[in-house]
Amino acid sequence: MEGSGDPDLLYNQIVRPWRSRLGLLYIYKQSFGMDLWVIVLTAVVIAARRGALALVQGVLRRWNAEPLLI
Repeated sequence: MEGSGDPDLLYNQIVRPWRSRLGLLYIYKQSFGMDLWVIVLTAVVIAARRGALALVQGVLRRWNAEPLLI
């Protein structure tokens, strides 16, 4: 986002729709197991960001998330 002429516009066009889709997926797939995954991913991101991103991508693929979200 650095160097963007209007960071708010960029946020509204890219980040907000992605977060909304992710939130809707969470509501659709809501379960105790998913909550445990969120806790595990939080712990992993503290230790290694790349590892957490790979785990998130794998989870989203298993849940058949739309490709744009992955």
